[in-house]
Amino acid sequence: MAVCLLALVAGAVLRADQTVEVGQGGSLSFSPNPVTVSPGETVTWNFHASHTTTSDSPTGPEVWDSGILSSGTFAHTFTTPGSYPYYCFLHSNPGGTAMNGVVNVVGASATSTPTRTPTRTSTAIPTLTPTVTAPAGPTPTPLALVFHAVTPCRVADTRGANGPYGGPALQAGIGRNFVIAGQCGIPPSARAVAFNVTVTQPTAQGHITLYPAGAPVPLASTLNYRAGQTRANNAIAPLGAGGAVAAVCGQSAGTTHFIIDVTGYFE
Repeated sequence: MAVCLLALVAGAVLRADQTVEVGQGGSLSFSPNPVTVSPGETVTWNFHASHTTTSDSPTGPEVWDSGILSSGTFAHTFTTPGSYPYYCFLHSNPGGTAMNGVVNVVGASATSTPTRTPTRTSTAIPTLTPTVTAPAGPTPTPLALVFHAVTPCRVADTRGANGPYGGPALQAGIGRNFVIAGQCGIPPSARAVAFNVTVTQPTAQGHITLYPAGAPVPLASTLNYRAGQTRANNAIAPLGAGGAVAAVCGQSAGTTHFIIDVTGYFE
């Protein structure tokens, strides 16, 4: 059973392009947490295992999502003052208390609009009506996702006959959805799946990006390759609409065959 540990680390002021360690030392945490930057400065997350940094709010003014990365970095430049909570998709939820963090942006906005002082037209004192807000109830503690291994199983191979899990080969710049839930022992309740993905017979240099169906295409690729090369890589991806993942072929032109094997899932 996966257990998420909350790091109790005092807040620190970061200068531009400083780094937040993610899961450093085997703990499931962000450190330092919280962090404070000024508008126009950048926070960089340094990944050591499979995690994400995802903003709690799906709408502005500051929205980011690294996608699942097992190593490397992800950066976001903050421009608008405010407090922006975030979390790891695999180990917590928005507003949770497990693998969660906060970025505080303080100071003047990078771009500001001058305001005009209104002309006073009346000296009357307005009547204020107080608004009573009921106190919020306790926030439930989110549960960590639990990993379940399955016997390695092939879900899709575009070298086969045309169909939902077969051909044709992936075409350059065109995404294709593969429904994973219900296949190879992956239940409908699965939130993310562990994959081994393979490309073979690519006609040009490129990359494959695997991501939840219906979501925006992330910036990080899952697998890079050269023309004519056969390559494989492990990946973890959340399931999107209909329990599916999408794969897009990042080639300038041409096609590549694509193979998907599953090894486990999170729920």
